[in-house]
Amino acid sequence: MDLLIKNGTVVTSSGSFEADVAVKDGKIAAIGKNLSVTADKTVDASGKLVLPGALDVHTHLAMPFGGTVSADSYLSGTRAAACGGVTTVFDYPVQHTGETILGLVNSKKSNPRKRSVC
Repeated sequence: MDLLIKNGTVVTSSGSFEADVAVKDGKIAAIGKNLSVTADKTVDASGKLVLPGALDVHTHLAMPFGGTVSADSYLSGTRAAACGGVTTVFDYPVQHTGETILGLVNSKKSNPRKRSVC
C-alpha cells in the first residue's frame, strides 16, 4: 500500500467506527480493524477523525461582477478549501447573453486547471 492510516475514527455516510484505512494508487483499498498490510507511509490517527473529502458546490472564484472581480482567486480559494478538508469545488458559472451552456462549461474548465490545488 502507499498509505496506511491507523487507529482513527473513520466517518462514512452510514456512521463512524474505529478502523484503519489502506490506500493504494490514490484510492481506498481496504477499511478494517487492525489491518495487517505494509505501506510506504503509516499515519497514526489515534484520537482523530478520518473524514472523506468534502465538496463545496457553490463558490465564486475570480468571478467578474459589477465592474470588479471577487476577492478569491482560484489559487487562494482552493488553498483555503483544501486546508478545510474540501477536495472538490464547483465554481458558480455566470452565463452571459448569447453564451451557450456548453461554451460556459468549457470556458470554466480551462481557467482553474492551471491555478487550483483541489
